[in-house]
Amino acid sequence: MKKAYFFVPIMAMMLLTACDKNAEVKQFVNELATAVSTNDKVAIEKMYPDATKADSLSLTFDADKAQIEELEGGGWKVDLSEGKDIIIVKSEADGTFSVKESHGMFAYPDKRITFACGTGQYDASLTDVENAERMADTLFMAWMQNKAIESQKALVKVTESSVDEQWDNPDFKEGFPQIPIIFTVVVSNETDEEICSDEYSVFAEITSVWIEKCAYEVTKSSPYSTLKTLRGKNIPAKGTATITWKKMIDMSGSGHEGDFAMQCTLNYSPKKTPSLDSYLPTGHEYKEYLEDSAAPTEE
Repeated sequence: MKKAYFFVPIMAMMLLTACDKNAEVKQFVNELATAVSTNDKVAIEKMYPDATKADSLSLTFDADKAQIEELEGGGWKVDLSEGKDIIIVKSEADGTFSVKESHGMFAYPDKRITFACGTGQYDASLTDVENAERMADTLFMAWMQNKAIESQKALVKVTESSVDEQWDNPDFKEGFPQIPIIFTVVVSNETDEEICSDEYSVFAEITSVWIEKCAYEVTKSSPYSTLKTLRGKNIPAKGTATITWKKMIDMSGSGHEGDFAMQCTLNYSPKKTPSLDSYLPTGHEYKEYLEDSAAPTEE
């Protein structure tokens, strides 16, 4: 019987000690939350030295709802719910508490954090300090600007090209055999803004095989090509522009075999850098950026 009576007080003492520790941790978090709400930088830095790496802090602490877990390696994890938590340790030297790391305590403007989460720049599995280093990476923002430009360029494209050999055209006369060739290119603008005529051009390469005729023989040359830079009109948002080019071909004593062919390359350089708000992220941009940054550069 003595053993049973002896055992109960020991267990009660252990529970009391654990409760006391949790109460101390709760008191510390309450003080930290107060310091954050009043922007007491001196107190914050003393309780959480790494907080100086944050532009802004946010800490909502409900002592009744927070879950406190003592960690095996020492310290406590305070779960604030919604994926937010802080790891607290106690100094052996003076017995004071401090925050070792946190998740979700560093705050950012809604627009900024939405963009960072969308591109994978912000990773909730990382600590606040690790994410702060990512969020401060200005090179990524420059990389994203180029990404947005390339994304916009992909919305401007040649959607149609054709060659019309007008043999029945009045310009084609016996004895002076010239035929007009009409080259047509349609450029589509799928962006939300008008594109000016000086922002784009079409580089056209026209090819055909010519036949040289003389009294006794007909010789066929290798394919020839003509290069032409075409410029058009302004293209309305979600609209198209048609570019035409007329070229007279002299068929006297020579001709061509087969149809003309035209291959077009669009050169589009937007004057205005597109807003990142118009870019729809895939969630993998930051990973791609890190891979590009790690790639060896050519000397």
